[in-house]
Amino acid sequence: MGKIGLNRVLKKVVRRMLSVQNLWSYKYMQLYGYLYAIIPVYRFLFGKEEMKQRLIKEWSYFNTQPYMSSYILALHSKMLLLNEDEAKIVSMRNSLMAPLASIGDSFFWFNLRTFLIAFCTLSVALLVEGFKGTVFVALAIGLAFFNYVHFYYRMGGFKRTFRHGRLAFKFTKKFYFFEKTLNYSSYLLFVVSFSLVLSKVFEMTDVKTSIWFYIFIFFMIADYLVIKYIRREWAVFLFNLAVAVLLVTWGII
Repeated sequence: MGKIGLNRVLKKVVRRMLSVQNLWSYKYMQLYGYLYAIIPVYRFLFGKEEMKQRLIKEWSYFNTQPYMSSYILALHSKMLLLNEDEAKIVSMRNSLMAPLASIGDSFFWFNLRTFLIAFCTLSVALLVEGFKGTVFVALAIGLAFFNYVHFYYRMGGFKRTFRHGRLAFKFTKKFYFFEKTLNYSSYLLFVVSFSLVLSKVFEMTDVKTSIWFYIFIFFMIADYLVIKYIRREWAVFLFNLAVAVLLVTWGII
């Protein structure tokens, strides 16, 4: 009965961690959403007064990438089951939230999201070329793909970390390969998309391409510097637009 009850509690934690960003605090950031997710474990293990005392001792700043919070929640749950000291739990949270935030922001926000923007941009380019319905198909595929990836790491990450502890963090080695794959794929999709659209635009206008050439040479250099030092999706978007214009004006595409 104890194991069955624990499994139910852990499933409740997994459901609740989806709302880790529902309530923010200027001082504690995501702490309230985090505690809302972990509370079922406290209720399962401790009485009301002991739970209150432990939560007071563990009440501290918490902020990380929301999809990666599942790994910390899993370790927190495991440490509570092992009756670890409150100070040790807080130390674990503090040591992991920044590295996981860095990994999650780079993978989900910069690379995965940029790839999906590029994928949807290609659908718009195909629409311009006369392929009807591509935008809706791309949006459906994009939403399905993003949610599959984020739920895989969110739900699967909780399960693997609870079972294997810190050994589960070996997964971080795979992120570099995934990031580079998504990164280069995004560049390719953007260049192809913009090239298709601009080819159509140049067919419909009498603007001399030499004017575009000098304008976008400047923007390509500027956007390269922005990508290198700022790393934002819109920078990648503009940079690849410039590359596409150059390819079209040179007659390569």
